[in-house]
Amino acid sequence: MSAEQAFWNQCFDIARKCGARFPELVAAQCCLESGFGKHFSGKNNLLGLKGDGSTVSTKEFYDGQWVTIKAGFIDFPSIEACIEYLVSRWYKDYRHFKGINTAPNRYAAARMLYQQKYATDPEYPAKLSKLMKQYAPESTTSAMIGPKKRPQDFGFKQGDSHLVVNDAKETMKAFSFEG
Repeated sequence: MSAEQAFWNQCFDIARKCGARFPELVAAQCCLESGFGKHFSGKNNLLGLKGDGSTVSTKEFYDGQWVTIKAGFIDFPSIEACIEYLVSRWYKDYRHFKGINTAPNRYAAARMLYQQKYATDPEYPAKLSKLMKQYAPESTTSAMIGPKKRPQDFGFKQGDSHLVVNDAKETMKAFSFEG
């Protein structure tokens, strides 16, 4: 396994434990913002989270151009604390912000981060999407919601004719569509 994949996996696992609905998006943010863990903006701050702490130079996109500014970045006691901070303030509802956990999918969540001013780079959602497609293809991230249903759960009785389908692939197969 490459060092990049190992870093991705570490961030993904932490994000899932913190309650991110899209842990692959958190992992993409960690990788993009820190160059796969090589560049931190503050102590254990691999997400470029601004606030009191270390002051460093950073590039921001303002008025159609990139500018270099000095900004304060939060220092965290651990990478886990950094990711927990992100998830609790951006992924879940926090103050007047609607958490991106409410997005219908990971790509919409990436757009919400930009729309809610997490990043100034207009290409931020596309960069995150590219990383997610590379390190977490959709076929490996989809999960069935809840337990599989039994015919009895839908009111069918012994001997009834029925078809129970639990996901889109099964639906396509059941109706003989290509999928």
